[in-house]
Amino acid sequence: MRRMLMVGALALSLTVGCGEKKAEGDGEGGTATTAPAAPSFDADALKAKLQGSWVSGTDKKDYFKFVFEGDTLSVTDMRFMGEPKTETGKLKLTSAHEIGLELPDGTTYKYDLAEIDGVTHLGLGKVFEVDSLDDFTLKTTMFESIVRKDGTCKWVKNFGDKPEEKDITCTIADKDGKKVLSYQEPDSFDKTKLADRELYVFGKYLIDEEMLSSVAKKQP
Repeated sequence: MRRMLMVGALALSLTVGCGEKKAEGDGEGGTATTAPAAPSFDADALKAKLQGSWVSGTDKKDYFKFVFEGDTLSVTDMRFMGEPKTETGKLKLTSAHEIGLELPDGTTYKYDLAEIDGVTHLGLGKVFEVDSLDDFTLKTTMFESIVRKDGTCKWVKNFGDKPEEKDITCTIADKDGKKVLSYQEPDSFDKTKLADRELYVFGKYLIDEEMLSSVAKKQP
């Protein structure tokens, strides 16, 4: 279609995804139709910080190339075989954690971005900011949330007039030298089952594996 404690993290989210469309505020599909809330961040400073060309990916493979030129954003998807695909449109600064690429037909692609210990992570993935690890709500999709309160966790879905809730397990523990939040949500392929998920904890910020692996480097 893709926030500082010990990490010194300044997290930014980019509403993203060449090859994966996301509705603004949605997790996994659709195109944007909802106008973003009024920004409560320094949009000009964020735009200035992003100007230029960035390539994100792992040491073994480049995933995306982002080119920020004023109010214009171009994204080249290099994840797949064949000729890379480039989309160009309007840069949308919807929050300090969310940036979008709006095409002429109104389709908006989403990307996430986080800066951790001076390293920029940019691409598809998830970034959440919480005030407390003991009491938070993670809005994982447009209608679904993970709610932790008083030591217990619930998966909550608010859609129409029939809200749903499920008690789930969620724990915070060290894993391979990193702090990890483990939780559950309905499986994408079988909603009667719960699937295990993980988010890495960096101060106030929770980041998934995909986001963490998408390291972005600014090009000369």
